Amino acid sequence: MVYGGSMFQLIFPAVFAWHFARHDQVLGYCFALGWEAASLHNLGRYIADARAQELPLVGNGDRIHDWNEILGRWNLLRWDHVLGGSLSVAGWPLIACCFFMLLGLWKAQRT
Repeated sequence: MVYGGSMFQLIFPAVFAWHFARHDQVLGYCFALGWEAASLHNLGRYIADARAQELPLVGNGDRIHDWNEILGRWNLLRWDHVLGGSLSVAGWPLIACCFFMLLGLWKAQRT
């Protein structure tokens, strides 16, 4: 149950990206990649907060963060900053890909 929110945060934009790529809709594909990059960044921030638990929770505020429980189960809690930071940085290549795809689309439209 603790994995569900994070999984869907990454799965939804990936499904949209797959759909738009299948239908050769570059603008929609770039939007979905940007959404995925933002989700990676936000999830990375949440994972990096696993020990400190300073980010506010939506709903019941007296329970522990999901990633504190997840990383605690796997004995990786001391790596929360490394794992979260890596995930946050993972979105940057997606942003660069979107930029170059949109640039190519714009150049194609001009000719």
